[in-house]
Amino acid sequence: MKTQETSRILSTFSFSFKIFLVSPSYFQPRLLYCSFATPQIPQHYPFTSRHAQVQSFPLSPSNHYCYALLLESCISVKALGPGKQLHARLCQLGIAHNQDLATKLVNFYSVCNSIRNAHQLFDQIPKGNLFLWNVLIRAYAWNGPHEVAISLYHQMLEYGLKPDNFTLPFVLKACSALSTIGEGRIIHERVIRTGWERDVFVGAALVDMYAKCGCVVDARHVFDKFFERDAVLWNSMLAAYAQNGHPDESLSLCREMAATSVRPTEATLVTVISSSADIACLPHGREIHGFGWRHGFQSNDKLAAEGVCLMKGEHCIS
Repeated sequence: MKTQETSRILSTFSFSFKIFLVSPSYFQPRLLYCSFATPQIPQHYPFTSRHAQVQSFPLSPSNHYCYALLLESCISVKALGPGKQLHARLCQLGIAHNQDLATKLVNFYSVCNSIRNAHQLFDQIPKGNLFLWNVLIRAYAWNGPHEVAISLYHQMLEYGLKPDNFTLPFVLKACSALSTIGEGRIIHERVIRTGWERDVFVGAALVDMYAKCGCVVDARHVFDKFFERDAVLWNSMLAAYAQNGHPDESLSLCREMAATSVRPTEATLVTVISSSADIACLPHGREIHGFGWRHGFQSNDKLAAEGVCLMKGEHCIS
């Protein structure tokens, strides 16, 4: 059934592209977007035909919106080859430095882990767009060098742009990777000044940063300021205890989470089991096993095996 569905989607994808090539001016942009940006198209779909098609793409700057949709489709499936050819075509048309298209190109290269190309293009275009900065800061925060992410953050501030609830988690992630507690505290002060202290994603990033720097008390202080916590925030605090050798606190926090309406994730259970391995005993193992069972993880073989190991006093987290 899944094979038939994939085949149908790919057929629609190819058919839509051919129609667009024949008559781009009359093609419905929404249909093009649905055909190209659909997440169901597998990443291993052969792009050889699309390489040739991009080469013969109609040379018309008026197709600006459709080029943007094509870039979005390349981003969604990380199609580096076709995206590069599309970039070359935009350069031929003289519209590659259009703010919207250039921003999408930087995003495209960063998503495809071609960060060098992303940065080169970034240096050539106006930088008044916060999303543009976020894209490049994110790329370096996730892939390194992390120092560049922090440097870009400071450059962004010099441009007079204010970081948002996307910028801050990205740069805090870079601080976490480098264990730069001084820089992290300065960013925390900005978080408070700019009113992002109650954002759960920013909060989770702060908890993670303090945990990676060994400041568990500071991490808990951030965590305690949130009255509404999602699974990401709970997991961040549980991981903070696990990473810094506080199994009792981790188990206690797990009990607190169990008393809320927040549903744990697999990461929650793995973190608690890993943290509790040093105090492995039958009661703790049964408690965690019951916690997982109540939340629908009874069919997860990996967690079940780790729970058994915990009850036997063994540590078998893989």
